[in-house]
Amino acid sequence: MGSNTLMVSDYLGSLKEDTELDYLFPILLNLMGFRIVATPKESKGQPQYGKDIIAIGKDHDGTRKRFYFELKGHSDRDIDDTVLMKRDGIMESLRAAKYTAFNDSSISDFNSLPVKFVLVHNGVLKNNTRPTFEGFIAQEFPDSNFERWDIYRLTDLFSQYLFGEYLLTDEESVRYFKRTLVLLDAPDYDFSDFKQLVQLQQKKITGIKGRSFTKFFATLNLLGVIVVHYSRENNNLEPAKQCLNYVILKTWHWILENGLTEKKAVIAEFRKLLTIHFELLQEYFVKTLPYACEYEGLFAERGGPFETIGYPLRSFDYINFLIYYFEARAYWPGFDETKQQKTQNLRNKQKEILKKLVRENTGCRRPVIDSHSIAILNV
Repeated sequence: MGSNTLMVSDYLGSLKEDTELDYLFPILLNLMGFRIVATPKESKGQPQYGKDIIAIGKDHDGTRKRFYFELKGHSDRDIDDTVLMKRDGIMESLRAAKYTAFNDSSISDFNSLPVKFVLVHNGVLKNNTRPTFEGFIAQEFPDSNFERWDIYRLTDLFSQYLFGEYLLTDEESVRYFKRTLVLLDAPDYDFSDFKQLVQLQQKKITGIKGRSFTKFFATLNLLGVIVVHYSRENNNLEPAKQCLNYVILKTWHWILENGLTEKKAVIAEFRKLLTIHFELLQEYFVKTLPYACEYEGLFAERGGPFETIGYPLRSFDYINFLIYYFEARAYWPGFDETKQQKTQNLRNKQKEILKKLVRENTGCRRPVIDSHSIAILNV
């Protein structure tokens, strides 16, 4: 393996089924030419019957088929006897996928297409489990309508269709990408490599039609998911917050600059970026807001003399992001429109939170720079 392939393999091997893998895999399928019918996000909290992702695509022989993808990751990524045979394990999930029908009359020929079952896991099949697994597959899928995509297959596919085809196609992008991952959690890092990487991807796009457009937004989504993933690994969401802010603002600037605000395909892709950004902020505030609302919760005791300025700077920055999150909450999950009653209910709760935050933190009542007037007006 080359260094880039090893980097892709290492990243994929660390993905968790319920978060990054669920999000990234549909992007890969889309770039491979599949038509996505259903994803885990749409059926969260509901039985999926071994069909995490349902798609239409062409098999190796060119035959158009229904594909039922079952995703296993995190603690289930390596297939051993336990993962294979436990409750909601691989055997149970694949049997459910086989014997539970899924029909969709909105797609003309969907119900009549032949079916292909694919087990996707970002790990390996343990050698001592292989005989049992292969025997199970031979018995349940005698028509050769089953495939297993492990970490090696996923590495090849992601390298070919995502990393290798767009993100890691030139030495400059590779350098910026590697430096971003290495320095992401470094103190006082200004994320300049990440910003350069985003700018470089924007220069590559030649139009809003065809693969160039698709890969451009897939790359931005991929970058967003990656920085969120490693920020979680470092137990510090601030780098991801800063990086995603830049992606959102830079992409919206590109949309405005090219007069694309009325292009539905562009706005639909931009809303996907907004979703990543919103879900990060939601995780960030769930984690920090209870502490921020404590007495002087935004004050840094170890800040020393700097806190004379640092405390109000930090407080107003926190308020600005919180108000943006509150506003976005009214339009989530579609970021299209909202209902007055929903907005009013949210506003009543959000006002109380803001009052408590300002009341408990004197830094929220000491503006020190002109731009703090924006937060005051927003409040």
